[in-house]
Amino acid sequence: KTSQAVNTACFYYGLVPDEDANALLANIVAMPFECSVLMTNKLLRTLFTHHQEEVAYHILSRRTQPGWGYMMSLGFQTVWEGFSNIESHCHAWNAYPARMMQEFLCGIQSDDPGFRRIRIHPYVPVDLTYAWAEVETPAGRIFSGWEKKDSAVTFTIRIPVNATAVFDLPDGFLLGGQPNVALTSGSHQFTI
Repeated sequence: KTSQAVNTACFYYGLVPDEDANALLANIVAMPFECSVLMTNKLLRTLFTHHQEEVAYHILSRRTQPGWGYMMSLGFQTVWEGFSNIESHCHAWNAYPARMMQEFLCGIQSDDPGFRRIRIHPYVPVDLTYAWAEVETPAGRIFSGWEKKDSAVTFTIRIPVNATAVFDLPDGFLLGGQPNVALTSGSHQFTI
């Protein structure tokens, strides 16, 4: 038997021979979502960082059991200890989807310790019209957000003083024919 959680752990920790990695990732994607809340962190990170953003976003936002969206659809304003409605209903450690939203939907990622070099690589799902996040770092506050309006997406990014960034556009987006652009400190806005 196979387990999505065990397969994810093997993939995440690099225990898979290189020649088998793509097949294992495809297997992880094809399996029904069955991870515990603890392993879902590794599952989401694996999917977001290996070009499976749509699958990761679907898990992150699903409104059916199991899932964080299910908790919210029942009116809870806190997250449960697990995916079942039997444990404590206020466990901050299970709120890492908020971090995933900052890191992957808004794209705020550190390219070195202390956020002196920043990577902004957002994912723009079809069913969201906007997302924004601020992350307080030793280098200062970073802001990244995007909003869809009409047939365009406007990206707004603020980089703190003494930090640099690369804006890696979402897949399918180009700016001046390029998939990324170097940013210095300050405010930047791009409509594509």
